[in-house]
Amino acid sequence: MKKYFCPICGNSLDEEFSIGNICPCCGNESEFHDDISVEYLKRSNKLPIPSGINISDYRDFEILPKKIAWKILRQKWINDGCPWVLNLKNERPTDWNLEMAKAQLLNIKVDITNSDL
Repeated sequence: MKKYFCPICGNSLDEEFSIGNICPCCGNESEFHDDISVEYLKRSNKLPIPSGINISDYRDFEILPKKIAWKILRQKWINDGCPWVLNLKNERPTDWNLEMAKAQLLNIKVDITNSDL
């Protein structure tokens, strides 16, 4: 059986993160939240721009590439303290904490173990 993970927070999913799927952990919906327009990003202060990403590199894009959008959404989730957003079907671990979030991110090869969140 193939394992699927949210590309934003690393949460284990029952199916691939594709159109209409919502991650119960970070609350992001595929093909909705990750459709970030370059103009919105330039004008908004609601989304952080992670280090290593230069928005001017995407000036010819209308919508950011998914991998870049996922990094931005991941940074926002991390900046917000890695909350478990939705409690669908009682999927939220009762003892959800930052250490669990850090371990979950390792599912997508993102290591923030030395980060002070």
